[in-house]
Amino acid sequence: MLALLHHELVDDDKVSRIAPRGKVIVEFTIGIDGTVSDPSVVDSDTVPTKDWFNARVLESIVKWRYAAMVTSCRGSTTFNFTWKH
Repeated sequence: MLALLHHELVDDDKVSRIAPRGKVIVEFTIGIDGTVSDPSVVDSDTVPTKDWFNARVLESIVKWRYAAMVTSCRGSTTFNFTWKH
């Protein structure tokens, strides 16, 4: 079982006014030391700010840390964005 130890998503108030909701699906590798590498966007519906959201997800996910494990593996997750004004 994987245990996510830390995650953080970069926020930007300007974007919340442009695209109040969206979704980004990303795949990544979890190393034996629990670090995340090789992230890639599999799907994204955050138009018209797709590039901005995708970049923020990729920047953020490499900061995630999982518990150490015996072997590396691939993982995936979905980021759902919703801002309430």
